[in-house]
Amino acid sequence: MTVPEDHSSPRLELSFSLAFVSLFFFTAVLPGVSAGLRDFFPSWLFLLLMTVPVQAANIASCLIPVWRYSPGLPWREALDLKIPKGKDLETAVFGTLIVYFVLAFVTGITVYLLRKIGIEPQEQEAVMIFRRGTPLEIAILIPCTVILAPVGEEFCFRYALFKMPEQHLGYFPAALIVSLIFAAAHLNLQVMPALFLLGLWLSWLYRRTGSLLASMIAHALFNAMSILLIYMFPGIT
Repeated sequence: MTVPEDHSSPRLELSFSLAFVSLFFFTAVLPGVSAGLRDFFPSWLFLLLMTVPVQAANIASCLIPVWRYSPGLPWREALDLKIPKGKDLETAVFGTLIVYFVLAFVTGITVYLLRKIGIEPQEQEAVMIFRRGTPLEIAILIPCTVILAPVGEEFCFRYALFKMPEQHLGYFPAALIVSLIFAAAHLNLQVMPALFLLGLWLSWLYRRTGSLLASMIAHALFNAMSILLIYMFPGIT
């Protein structure tokens, strides 16, 4: 395995702190504060207004520490943004396709079990918009779902929140913790088990390739597959 270089402990500590504060604010504070604003905006616009600041904060949690502690270090090197090639790229693409269908099965089981215990699963808001939104609304949300969200979430969960715990706890405990946080942050029981496993896959992929771009590509492909299958099989949960 290729081990990403640990460039600067103070930088990683600041990145972790910024990402943690951002995650707490956007998942524990903002939803309650902004709940009353939902009636004033279409659902797609409200989702957009929530998504863009979240992902901007995720990206900033990695860029600000590089600017503060390593101003002379190229961002591509500081943030492990090497371009995956050859087997690394093949693993990111074909591995994610396999993982996608395995996790679709996991989600199906989760939905079944939730209903067995009397809990009616709720689809993610983005999924509902892709099912029922107008072509314009969907066209606006696709770049957020396929580009912005994968980039921002990988910066947050596979870099800012992962690298410092990995230094202190080792790879596997850090991957477990961050994947649990990744799943819980989406605030949806129906997809939580699948997202936990997706987090493990993306953490392994980043660790295996040493490239955060590899996990971004895999994450983007996963989201794109979800959108594609919504249109191919509109009745699927």
